[in-house]
Amino acid sequence: MVLEMYVRGLSTRDVEALFLEAFWKEVLSRSGVSRLGGELQAEFDRWRSRDLSDLAVAHLFLDACYLPVRQGTREKEGILCAYAILEDGRKVLLHLALGSRESYDAWLGFLHDMMARGLREPVL
Repeated sequence: MVLEMYVRGLSTRDVEALFLEAFWKEVLSRSGVSRLGGELQAEFDRWRSRDLSDLAVAHLFLDACYLPVRQGTREKEGILCAYAILEDGRKVLLHLALGSRESYDAWLGFLHDMMARGLREPVL
């Protein structure tokens, strides 16, 4: 779209003004922020529920980190993470989930979720 604007003779300043006027006002409104938040959540949910059966996992890594994910609090939330190195050498983020702590039950549920989505047993 930007290329088309340049082809039609709009200056950089004109393009910037159009984007600010047409796009950012909507995005920065309450309804725009809510809409974008909903779209991001839906996209994340699709990613977290995607099929993993086509991935040839050579090495599986599990880790957790603790981040202050809730605004207005100092409490840190555990984020469980799984990533892999595939047989072709690519690195792939497989799964993320909130976990209050790195307990056996939290990790077991985390792994069962990936297995239910088709994750095959890794080499290591």
